Amino acid sequence: MTMEKTNLTKLLVPLFEEAKKTDEFEFCCAILRIRGTEGPGWDPLVESSQFMNQTGLLLQSPVDLVFKKRLLLSLYCHATEIDDIYTIIANLLIIIKGERYIMDYFRFIKDKNGGKIKYPHQKINEIKRLAKDTPFEKIAEVMDYFLEKNVRNAFYHSDYILHKEEFNIRHGNGVLIDGIITPAVPFEWLVPRMHTGINFAFEVVKLIQKFRKSYRKEKVVPARFLADGGIENLMLRVKPGYGLIGFSSLTAEEQKKKAQSNAVPAKP
Repeated sequence: MTMEKTNLTKLLVPLFEEAKKTDEFEFCCAILRIRGTEGPGWDPLVESSQFMNQTGLLLQSPVDLVFKKRLLLSLYCHATEIDDIYTIIANLLIIIKGERYIMDYFRFIKDKNGGKIKYPHQKINEIKRLAKDTPFEKIAEVMDYFLEKNVRNAFYHSDYILHKEEFNIRHGNGVLIDGIITPAVPFEWLVPRMHTGINFAFEVVKLIQKFRKSYRKEKVVPARFLADGGIENLMLRVKPGYGLIGFSSLTAEEQKKKAQSNAVPAKP
């Protein structure tokens, strides 16, 4: 199976399911992307999701073919820049390993040279490390496949030219294709990678929404929430029609019901 024909849903769903099975509370923190208290208008993933959907619709409209290439490049560069996509994948992998959700995962990780991890290619290298010797190595391989940092750099710095069926990089580094570094990147080679990167971002966002909406009733789950790492029962809070919205400590009434449900009936 070639990378561009990889079924991203089948690839990613088991990662979400395994993380949920391993530690449901930490999984919920990951799909909620817990960051602390924020007011409306401060979630960049909402903006990115809207931008991707609107640009995707524009790509399907009858516009000039060269303009469509520019739109596709813009959508690809935006989709592969979304911090949350990399952070969520990394967190699901560490949750499966028994670790806790980390709010800003890459902030605390250094690359092999001891430097800060800031760029998508560095984040993918870290995800490759996390996925090594797990059933999810293919996810890291797909991410490695779709990211072409020199194409992204040329586009972001307006240092490219669309000429016939090529993406020509004027001053920046070229792209390694079939063992040769070239500044003239064939669209036939580039387009499958762009589509994979865009669809990967769409799929992650879709699965976040799907798993949040799968919670239709409030649920008590054990959580490593105490200061000493001990377990406390917390309630996953649900909003009808929306799904999972957060969590909280149990109210006195909820604690009473929980104790009653756990009580062992007396022998006759």
